[in-house]
Amino acid sequence: MFARPRENIKTCGPILRVRTGCLTCRARKKKCDESKPACSGCKRNRLACRWSTSAQDRVQLSTSGVASPSRYGRYHPQSSKSKTAPTASEVPKEVVVPVSSSGVSFLQPLLDSPPRPTHGGGSSTSSSSAPNIGSVTRSSTKADMLQDGFDMPDLKEEPGSSTSSPYEVPELPQPDPYLQQGTTEAALKSLSIFPGLDDRSLDLLSYYLSRTASSMFNGSTEYNPFISQLIPLSYSNRFILQLLLSQSASHRAISEIDQNCLAQKDYTMSLKLFQQAIDEYVNGHESSPLWVAIGALIMCFTETTKGDKQGVIFNHLNATGPLLVELVLNPTFAIRDDLKAFILEYYVYTASTSMISVVPTIYESPFIKPELEYEAQQLADKGYVGPLCGCWLPLLLLIPRIFELGRRSMTADLQPPFPTADDFAIFSTLQAQILAFVPSAPPNRDVEICGYVHQHALHLYLLTCLAGHQSSKGIHRAYINNSLDQAFFYLGLLSPESRVNTSIGWALAVIGSCTTGHSQQDELRNRLNIMFGTLRLGNIRATSELLEHVWALPLSERSPWTICRVMQERGIWISFA
Repeated sequence: MFARPRENIKTCGPILRVRTGCLTCRARKKKCDESKPACSGCKRNRLACRWSTSAQDRVQLSTSGVASPSRYGRYHPQSSKSKTAPTASEVPKEVVVPVSSSGVSFLQPLLDSPPRPTHGGGSSTSSSSAPNIGSVTRSSTKADMLQDGFDMPDLKEEPGSSTSSPYEVPELPQPDPYLQQGTTEAALKSLSIFPGLDDRSLDLLSYYLSRTASSMFNGSTEYNPFISQLIPLSYSNRFILQLLLSQSASHRAISEIDQNCLAQKDYTMSLKLFQQAIDEYVNGHESSPLWVAIGALIMCFTETTKGDKQGVIFNHLNATGPLLVELVLNPTFAIRDDLKAFILEYYVYTASTSMISVVPTIYESPFIKPELEYEAQQLADKGYVGPLCGCWLPLLLLIPRIFELGRRSMTADLQPPFPTADDFAIFSTLQAQILAFVPSAPPNRDVEICGYVHQHALHLYLLTCLAGHQSSKGIHRAYINNSLDQAFFYLGLLSPESRVNTSIGWALAVIGSCTTGHSQQDELRNRLNIMFGTLRLGNIRATSELLEHVWALPLSERSPWTICRVMQERGIWISFA
């Protein structure tokens, strides 16, 4: 765009090329019309217009090629050497550019964007010719689990397509000087802790803080970790922020506030960012597994929000496990106790409730890493009440043991054959632990009731793991009927609009697969509809759809252990987290 000519330039005679301009435009390598006190370029981009006061200032600016960090934002010395770091002409200087510990900037463009040489006068080596500390090495070690079975569009950019991020900062039109409202709005945006976000990204962030974070949180603690833990991390890492915005976009699309195509674009971008973060960690450019592990968990949150039916969340869980083992157990990576507890809780919560989706006869390796299970058991023994699993963490830690017992019961030609004396002992021990469960100091009545709902759902999961339970009579059948009645009793005490319902999906799936009467099915159907209308989480709608398929089966085939078969037949691979 051509600069507006100054009024005092003569129309006759030779036109002299101006070699001066404001410091801001020169640092941004933009043409300046030298209008004072603020040039039109700075007005249009809402930047502070600075003018040099001496020849020394001009010499320093021309040799450095960058603006003063104290004036325009923090500046990392390694970020200018990285291929992925934006150049001075790409990012306004008032934007704070977060970098990883290796100096790699997470600000877009991040992928498939050729490096641009730095044109500063003091630069002696081109970024394309010199080895740089923060560059990302594209090796054959790729995160293939992000592309296998995702039913996602190809993540490679088409030739000639734009590589800009959906969160790119646009050049806003210059507001009229007499519009005080526009001036006030510009001043408020300059005070934002995320000054580089465009209007849509700010809307997504606002929606995340007001709706998405609240929908994921079940109200079991005084603080919401989706805000108190993840938002501070996004302050220092742009990668985390973009993933949170993608989750918010998916939630807005589910709520029919935003177009699904925009949410899909954001989701594709988040997959790219996650893919690059894994590459950086695998190739040694990022020493700490924190960002990749947190990113994997946020991707799990996004799949829950979207109501993923392709089983993508299981790939994220497989990627998260080894990273969390290193992050939690390696003393080199010291993290706060509350963040460590939140990470452990969500991993165990998501992994344990996802085991019901796996065919037990073909899965032999432990679904939850034993090291992480041990650490989570330490939390449970202390009476831990978490923002995701409330007071029923001890019950969730029993799911892998019940799953293993069910695997032995359903596997043919097993040696030694089922049941053995150990199998009887394991069954009786698990049942005693479930029936002895008492909620540990929950903060409110809804959380306590939800704990009892999970207790009876887990008891049903245990009772139905034995082959032939559908035709059983006597004490075993009495146990099933009693647990089913107790589960519906506590559900009757829990409002379907309560916030704690965000963590009850797994229990409803187990209880629903054991129901035999139409009245109980209608009760669950209505509850799920109200829950979806209140929370707007995609996995709630997917759970309702799955139960309809289970209820279409004959009574002799309904069971929590047939859910995985229905998922296979119907192509509905969901997580109940």
